[in-house]
Amino acid sequence: MASLCNTFTRRAKPTTISLFGIFTSPFTLTRPNSTLTQARCSRFLLRQASEFAPRECPTPLVLLRAKGLAGAEDEKEDYYAWGGMFSERGYTAVEIDIDAPEQSTSNKESLQVMAKELSQQIRLMMIPFPPIIVSTGSSTLLSQAFISDHPASALVLINPPSSADETRLLSQTTETSQDASQAPSGKGFDYEPHFPILYLSTKTETPEHRLQAHAERGVGRGGKGVTFEVLDESRAPGGERGEGTRMELERWLDRCGY
Repeated sequence: MASLCNTFTRRAKPTTISLFGIFTSPFTLTRPNSTLTQARCSRFLLRQASEFAPRECPTPLVLLRAKGLAGAEDEKEDYYAWGGMFSERGYTAVEIDIDAPEQSTSNKESLQVMAKELSQQIRLMMIPFPPIIVSTGSSTLLSQAFISDHPASALVLINPPSSADETRLLSQTTETSQDASQAPSGKGFDYEPHFPILYLSTKTETPEHRLQAHAERGVGRGGKGVTFEVLDESRAPGGERGEGTRMELERWLDRCGY
């Protein structure tokens, strides 16, 4: 792999974001058929911990977005502001976008390929500890698929779909699927939440999720449990990408010892 992330879009001047900065590529790339079943990293933006931070956290944050899942709306807002703020607070923060393969039978199949691509991007960072994965909305499907097969220090789910919607989205067939019978059976995630997990909701009505049942079984790194937090408008005036939500996440990281 020549670089951490090769980005090509079908615009006149696609933008490539790499470990070394932002530059513009003067050409577009036609993907061969052999790559249509592969996921790709379309954004990789790394911010090292600021040298002026009060302390430096050795465990990096991965601010993750999944794009192109069938039946799910892509997130339009990136984590640029969050990445800058966490860098100032002493965290290494990396924004990673993973695009679903163009040809796939179902979302479940796509997520397996996307999780593998995410794992490759993280491995090439050569970090000392497994990362803390942060995701929002339907992107939480990818973060949960990732931790089902790959190591992570902690998991942060912000406004994830309900468990019922997760199951529906996992079994969602794609437009390229020719046979709906090839879709996997309706089964959600079954990983054991025996590590620090933050379930953070900024919605008035929080959908039912299986992790809520684990929220009283321990909190933080010592208890390796699930923390369930609901933020009203006074605590999260900017919504799920607002500074109030980010500060709640930072407080949880402090309580967990990161």
